[in-house]
Amino acid sequence: MYNDDELTEFMDFLVEQTKDSIYPMVAAKVFKQFPNRRLIPKDKRYQRFVLQLAPKMNDWNNYSIEARIRLMYALRGKVEDDFLARIEAHGTVQLNEKQRISKFTANDGTFFLEDDRKRLSLDATRLEFVKLMGFLIEKTKDAVEPLPNTKLIFQEFSQIEPVKKPNDTDIMYKFRSSLAPYMDKWNDYSIEDRVRLMFALGGKIKDGFLRTIETHGTLQLDDKRRITKYVSNDGNFKLEGIRRNVHKKEATGPEYTRFMDFLIKTTKEAVEPMRVWLVHNEFKRQEGRKFSKSGYAKRFHKKLAPNMSKWTNYKIEERTRMMFAMKGKVESDFLAQIEESGKVQLDENHLIVKYTSKNRKIKLGGETRLVEKKKRKSTNYHKMHQKRRKIIRSVTDETSLVAKWKRKSDSYYEMYQKRRKIGEKELSDTAEVEEVAPYDSDYGNVYVENLEAEDQDTQLNPFNAMSDLTTDGPSSNAHDLTMWPNDDPKQEPVFENIFIQNQYFPPEIEEVPNQGVYHVEPETKLSYINTNPGSSVTESGGIKLHKFLNLLELILTSLESDTLDDLLNDIEGIRVRINDEILPPELVITALQTFLLGITRKSRSAASAENKSSHECLRIFKYSLPWLRSPLLWELQQRVEEEIESHVIGGKIILVADVQQGIRNILFAVSN
Repeated sequence: MYNDDELTEFMDFLVEQTKDSIYPMVAAKVFKQFPNRRLIPKDKRYQRFVLQLAPKMNDWNNYSIEARIRLMYALRGKVEDDFLARIEAHGTVQLNEKQRISKFTANDGTFFLEDDRKRLSLDATRLEFVKLMGFLIEKTKDAVEPLPNTKLIFQEFSQIEPVKKPNDTDIMYKFRSSLAPYMDKWNDYSIEDRVRLMFALGGKIKDGFLRTIETHGTLQLDDKRRITKYVSNDGNFKLEGIRRNVHKKEATGPEYTRFMDFLIKTTKEAVEPMRVWLVHNEFKRQEGRKFSKSGYAKRFHKKLAPNMSKWTNYKIEERTRMMFAMKGKVESDFLAQIEESGKVQLDENHLIVKYTSKNRKIKLGGETRLVEKKKRKSTNYHKMHQKRRKIIRSVTDETSLVAKWKRKSDSYYEMYQKRRKIGEKELSDTAEVEEVAPYDSDYGNVYVENLEAEDQDTQLNPFNAMSDLTTDGPSSNAHDLTMWPNDDPKQEPVFENIFIQNQYFPPEIEEVPNQGVYHVEPETKLSYINTNPGSSVTESGGIKLHKFLNLLELILTSLESDTLDDLLNDIEGIRVRINDEILPPELVITALQTFLLGITRKSRSAASAENKSSHECLRIFKYSLPWLRSPLLWELQQRVEEEIESHVIGGKIILVADVQQGIRNILFAVSN
């Protein structure tokens, strides 16, 4: 517990930081600047303000009422009843639904605060916006077409700041969120300068600025509300141009040629889709690991595949086979070339499902060996599987689940646990996972069936951390590549009972209702880190994309780090760009398992870069999972609980950059 002197030092700092604030501040940035790290650790400062300072704000009488009101307004502190009565004696105050000050006017009219975000976003006192606007106007004053690489302009501005140098992503975000939406307010600049700026940088035109432009000339917008053509009323000012899609830009350079040669050579005899992640891993090793597997996957899907029709130095049959094996999206121009050489069938994602050349010498697609094997599965197994699915769906609370288990014989439960332990041992000893079916009490038989290795890339798993856990081992097939072990040594877990007191979490995390009802261990099969597509978990209902994105937003906001703000923007972009489709359960489970693995493996004792408590990250992860309300995540919830209770992470930290990369990998998986 902190004594009065220590809290007074913290209070002095907060009052000093907020003494000139006229708008709500980013609390995390303010707390981060507190100089006495030994007094209050970085990850405890928000907790101290919420639990010890804000509730007792009425008692801090050595500070003026104006300073305390400004402090609570700037840092969005919850106003208690006693302090509210004190404020009302000095002026008129408005609180929002969270008991935070949204507006205050002093009785004498000399002190005024209002949380008007639109007005504040263009406040002339915010010098960084004034500087940015002047810089962008100067850089685009001679533009006659959309600039091909706007990132360079924002990079240049980021180097101008004498003290704090934000990165180019921050500057670009300021332009898109704080300048472009309110361009009609910047009347210090001519309409021609502002139109040219928005045209050159591809800014989104809001209705207010659109009406202003239409009074001065005629314009055309694309589907993203960017200016493609403008002609002034007097005809003296004209702009016209279409912003190019960088993904459509043809890839050039020897590296892309080597990549294309490698893919053509690797897939020259392929007759079915390959393990794409293994192909990229092999090329990564061949190139000296310049990029990660996911990096080469992005280069293929965003550079090579969209321009496949341009690679005319390769035969159409070779390119078709390669796109089929590597699961590349077929663009319309390349589709026309394929149709000239044979008959092709695409799925809803524009991936090649089946292809037959005109001379019928090349046939790709059709039923694979795995599909044929699935058809040979016994009828009894499918009946048992359907029965288990009905049980999982019908369970509405934990009590009913226990009752169902008690109705089963003791021998059934013991046999199930025995087979489960056998499965765990086999999973740890060999890369070839066996599916262990539960005991059938009617026939007294145990159905054990080996799962055939299948393309793991269909699960869109770009996570490097899983590469040493999901291998199928060397294959005898000539088209398969050998799985390389993970280069990073695996951290050996050390177990010790730990208990951390006074751990605080924001209300939106701690107030999650008891989700014990969803702690239902699915009876479909052993829920290990098993990403084989043959897993019966794929037969269960999926999880909606937008609901999954809400989970990621909950985790990011709970961590309270400015470094993670860009991911929130990425999530919003995915939500707008992609419909609320159903995600395969195995994709969600694999992504979350990998994220958990990253936290436990990359935890360390100390680091100079921005970091978070590993224990705090796991606790946030634990309380976020129930929001998905999926019984398929029961096993993962148990693993997180075991890590919290048994793993020695109480004094360890994890870099925020590692958390950021883990979430970014998840977003890549669910959005592609």
